[in-house]
Amino acid sequence: MGIRLCLEFVALAATRSGEARRARWPEIDRDRATWTVPAERMKGGRKHRVRLSTGVLAVLEQAQELEKGSGLIFPSFKGLELRSPQKGREVAPVPQPLQGGDAP
Repeated sequence: MGIRLCLEFVALAATRSGEARRARWPEIDRDRATWTVPAERMKGGRKHRVRLSTGVLAVLEQAQELEKGSGLIFPSFKGLELRSPQKGREVAPVPQPLQGGDAP
């Protein structure tokens, strides 16, 4: 469920998946409907404030049920940071077309 909620959060908040996967509860200000991403996690090295829509706040409400004491908003089943979908995967080579009509 954490993965689904994280993907929904990424789409609704228009943020990078890495920022969302590493998001922590203290960064969320529900009263002001903002998420402050620390500079260390931003590609440009500057802190970033994101306005949160009612849809994003609803996703966060559901994510609250996943809290496993890690502080992460979207923890894995083990309570760890979700992995990047590309991490540890290699791109398979593109098959080359058969030459001279050598169809199988």
